[in-house]
Amino acid sequence: MSLGLLVLFFWNQDVGQIWSGLLEVRPLWIVPGIVVYFFGIWLRAVRWRLLMLPFAQVPSMRLAGVILIGFTVNNIVPLRIGELARTFVLRRSHGVPIPATLATILIERVLDMVALSALMALAFIFERERMLTGWIGAASYFCAAVTAGGVAGLAVLLLIPRRLLDALLDFGTRLATRVHRRLGEVVASCVDGVRALEDPRSLLGVVVLSVACWLAEAGTYVFMMYAVGFQMSMWGLVAGMVVANLATAIPSSPGYVGTFDVLLKSLLTDAFAVPDATAAVFTLLAHAVLFIPVVVAGLVLLSREDLSFHALARGRVEGREPVSQQPAS
Repeated sequence: MSLGLLVLFFWNQDVGQIWSGLLEVRPLWIVPGIVVYFFGIWLRAVRWRLLMLPFAQVPSMRLAGVILIGFTVNNIVPLRIGELARTFVLRRSHGVPIPATLATILIERVLDMVALSALMALAFIFERERMLTGWIGAASYFCAAVTAGGVAGLAVLLLIPRRLLDALLDFGTRLATRVHRRLGEVVASCVDGVRALEDPRSLLGVVVLSVACWLAEAGTYVFMMYAVGFQMSMWGLVAGMVVANLATAIPSSPGYVGTFDVLLKSLLTDAFAVPDATAAVFTLLAHAVLFIPVVVAGLVLLSREDLSFHALARGRVEGREPVSQQPAS
């Protein structure tokens, strides 16, 4: 599938023009683009720390490193196994239960989906004439529906009495325990992973951080635009970021080669009339900036953890005793 998408990406393209465009990229703009992207990863770590506070206290910088490891595994190993790698690494270093960590990662994915959808809906409002028709319009309406559902869910969580929510969670745990003791332990650990959503302040905090980390990534796209040397609206770049990231949910080769590139380039050319060669150069550069620095940093961190991709893929992370939990930073 990825091979077919790569063929589609380069279909009717002048490879010489793309190469010339890459040679004309202004490298000084790449550095701040990388910086704001890593700042977004740090924001993700702060959000993850808030989600984990009810059952574990792990420093934000440590979580940022674990996120980088997870991103690296996702970029090199298929099937998004990086999410599992994050749980294995945290179990090894801090003894955090895997079910609880998986629950927080699931919450992260839901929050990311809603935040991306909200940004796409805003982009559609500001760029409606350009994004009204075709697959881009359909994606915009879908994102608007997801945003409405997310806002409704947030309202329910904020308005439901905490005592009632505690009772529902406790009932689910007791019911699972009656079925099987081990199942009850797993469910109890998962419930710990969603406890942060019971506190309105924590809930609002993770929502704000979810939007902020994606805005930071949008900043990377802005700097890549300056590096390539063309102009388009901020909301157009936001829409490109959204479709590129939503495309990564489609099963593909490691690094999301093809799925990321085709939809981003298509949005730039179809909706915003960016020339084909310019859109291709921008897409390749953005993909490289989002891929190479993360993989380099992740490989360094993996070497310090004394872990291999093969071990992570099989869930084999034993070998060191979990250290005592560190105070939150």
